[in-house]
Amino acid sequence: VSPNPAKDLITADFTTADAGFVWFLLQDTSGKVVKTWHAEMPAKGTFETEFDVSDYAAGSYYFTLSSGKFLRTISLVIK
Repeated sequence: VSPNPAKDLITADFTTADAGFVWFLLQDTSGKVVKTWHAEMPAKGTFETEFDVSDYAAGSYYFTLSSGKFLRTISLVIK
């Protein structure tokens, strides 16, 4: 996910092993879910998705990407 720290838009680059849904989750540091998104990937491959984070308060968050058996969470700072 870049840029990090972010102000307006973040870009998530990811690779899927299979076609199907990919879920994105934004949580604050207390674990409260702030936003969820999902997208259907038509085939396995490498993808890039943009998210607008300009409406969220400045601070630290956790950004999670989930696809089938794959789960990755990173720290994200919004300015």
